[in-house]
Amino acid sequence: TGMSISTSLFNERYSIARERRENNLWGNVELQFDTVSGGVASLNAKKPLTTTLDDRPWGKKLDGHLIVLGLAFLEGHEMTVDIDNDKIWFD
Repeated sequence: TGMSISTSLFNERYSIARERRENNLWGNVELQFDTVSGGVASLNAKKPLTTTLDDRPWGKKLDGHLIVLGLAFLEGHEMTVDIDNDKIWFD
């Protein structure tokens, strides 16, 4: 699995890759998240299969990008979701 991203983010990355004459649009992808303890957690995948999302599921209220990560980003990690306290852990 890979990732689905907003069309605007896909188009932005495509333009950058063309300017730089890169051979691969999505080589090694790394996403970093700030942790409650002040650290940084990162997830990565090599050449993830990438598709675009047609619409913004959150409407036009927020100007941002959506990235949906697949299992390729969890390889070598364990994920725990605490729905009662709205927390997620990656080990």
